[in-house]
Amino acid sequence: MIIADLSAGVDEVAPPDPGHGASLASRSVRPRITLPEASAASVVLGSVPEEQGRSHRRLWAMAAVLLGCVLLIGSVAVELTDLGREVGIASALRASATPGEAVAGPSQAVASAVAGSPSPVAAAPSPVAASPSPVASSAPSAPAVVVTMGPPIATLGRRLTSGGVELNVAWTPPADGSRVSRYDLQVARDGGSYQTVDLARKTSRGATVAAIADHDYAFRLRARASDGAPGPWVTSSARVTRHEESGPDVRVTKGWKIAHHPAYTGAGARYATLRGAELSLAFDGTAVAIIGPRGPGRGRADVSVDGQHVGRFDAKGVHFRPVQLLLTVDGLVPGPHVLSIRVLGTSGRPMVAVDKFLVLDQP
Repeated sequence: MIIADLSAGVDEVAPPDPGHGASLASRSVRPRITLPEASAASVVLGSVPEEQGRSHRRLWAMAAVLLGCVLLIGSVAVELTDLGREVGIASALRASATPGEAVAGPSQAVASAVAGSPSPVAAAPSPVAASPSPVASSAPSAPAVVVTMGPPIATLGRRLTSGGVELNVAWTPPADGSRVSRYDLQVARDGGSYQTVDLARKTSRGATVAAIADHDYAFRLRARASDGAPGPWVTSSARVTRHEESGPDVRVTKGWKIAHHPAYTGAGARYATLRGAELSLAFDGTAVAIIGPRGPGRGRADVSVDGQHVGRFDAKGVHFRPVQLLLTVDGLVPGPHVLSIRVLGTSGRPMVAVDKFLVLDQP
């Protein structure tokens, strides 16, 4: 220190002997250097004992050790945080894994997170790794019940529509007795998009669909199990074709004539009053409907298909109505058929008239 060096450069001078009266000028003596009060104090402070210096160095060393401990604790805290994150991710993966799927366990995540670290955490066993996964040990859930059934069957209805006829679409319940919570029925025309058909009840096994003649219809149906799970769609198709009474596929015997009315289609309507007069139609399909007028003076006729008598209709009515559904024949096997109408010559009202036929073909 500068003060120490200054002190070292000052020679100690003995005080003058009070017994001698010699003056300072006559004596060869070094001059005394008197330090100010502040400098004297500095000399005193500069002469700090060596023990106190060592205490200061120990304090600095302890502070350095404490700082190192703080840094070590912070590093351990970071390692523990990363460890907890890895364990959480591994647990989430194990919980989301399906049975039989391989998922790295938490212990593998811990080893990966602290590999090469001298931290004691790396040597500690993971408690999560020892606990079995609840997903792996749980029993597999029961498979959903799938209800399968036959396709919907279309038949001709009992009411005419604008340009066509109603179709009755029906189906049978599942053959295996499965419980059904509801049915879904949809219809598409001429290859268009499917439209949902409203049912009277969720479990109704039939519905009516308005069909227009000379168009193709596609149906699809499915059943839902008791838990709402839908079964597979089953499909069917149908076509309604109009055959005019004067078309090339119609044959008549003696006694049939042509009548005209604005409501009749085609060339008009064929009528006969002669008992035994017959009109026949050759067609391909599973059902056929006879369309003609009703009114006063209209009589009865027998109907047969492929030589088998299938029914009789009476065209009597209080008021004249030119377009009415006279008779429908359903349940025919797909393929060619011949329908015959034979006039019975009813007393007082022998006339029978036919405007057209509507044929349903469902392969």
